[in-house]
Amino acid sequence: MTYQEVFEKLKKTVGKGNVKNINEHIAYQFHIVGDGEGTFYIEVLNNKLNVEPYDYQDRNLAVDASANVLEDIFANKIMLQDAIDNGSVVVFGDTTKVSVLQEILTKKVKEEKKTVKKDKKEEAKTEVKEEVKTEDKKESKKETAKPKKQEKKEPAKKEVKSKKSKK
Repeated sequence: MTYQEVFEKLKKTVGKGNVKNINEHIAYQFHIVGDGEGTFYIEVLNNKLNVEPYDYQDRNLAVDASANVLEDIFANKIMLQDAIDNGSVVVFGDTTKVSVLQEILTKKVKEEKKTVKKDKKEEAKTEVKEEVKTEDKKESKKETAKPKKQEKKEPAKKEVKSKKSKK
C-alpha cells in the first residue's frame, strides 16, 4: 500500500471519532513505519476532530507503528496501550494522552454500533409493518374473494287446496 492509501483508510476510520466531550487541545502525530511510510496527525480543537497528512511539531504525543498495527488500533481490534506494552507501538511525549486517544477511538466504535443497532431496529420495524400490511391485504382479498354463502332456498310449498264438492 502507498502512504496515501494508508492515510485515507486511517483518516476515514478515525474521522468518525466523537470528541464532543473533549474540551482541550490535543495533537497526536503518527509516523507509519515500513510499508506505506509517512506521517500524519490527529488534532482535537474546539470539540472538532482534524486528521491531516502533515508533520505536527507541537504535538502532545508521537506514535510510531506499522500501517497494519495502526489499522488494528483504529478499528479497536487491539487497544493502544496493549500495542505499547507488547512493543508494536512506540510513543514519545505526554503518555497521559494515550487514554484520551483510546477514548476517541472507542467512542467512534460505540457510536457506529448505536447507529447500526438503530438502523437495524428501524429496518425491523419497517419489515414488521410491511408484513402486517401484507397480511391485512391478504385478509382483505380473502374476504372480498369469498363468495357469500347462499342460503339454500327450499322450493316454495304450494298450498294445495283440495276441492271438496259440497253436495
